[in-house]
Amino acid sequence: LSLRQITKTHADIANLFDAVLNAVSVRSLKTNGSCLAVVHSPPSEELDWELGFTVDDPDTKSVMLYNENAMTVRMLPDAEIMATTVHIGTWGTGYTAYNRLGQWIEANGYQICGAAREVFLHIHPFGSPEENVIEFQLPIERTT
Repeated sequence: LSLRQITKTHADIANLFDAVLNAVSVRSLKTNGSCLAVVHSPPSEELDWELGFTVDDPDTKSVMLYNENAMTVRMLPDAEIMATTVHIGTWGTGYTAYNRLGQWIEANGYQICGAAREVFLHIHPFGSPEENVIEFQLPIERTT
């Protein structure tokens, strides 16, 4: 169950996060995992993000958000190989984990072949953001 949006600022992403978390909480949806994001665009002025949860209820087809958008059901594409790393800290320092992951990918003869995924394993929306735990996933393939 996810919502895809193009945002211009990190504040827009935070608003998207709030809307999705609120919808899940208010409707008492049965999720079977952490909140996750799919980053469809490279870092630029506009960010193409998809944010959502995996859900246990097969009858859930869509969920309206308070901002008039709707989360809908979709399947993530399979990835044969994923390069992953776990980042502990604020969102603002997450780029360091991405940099290290990119260096490992290049040094080991791989290339990125799809959208990045971020799994928010432990998030402190009102507490200490230095304790956030986020898994970054990049689909990869061997370079030719």
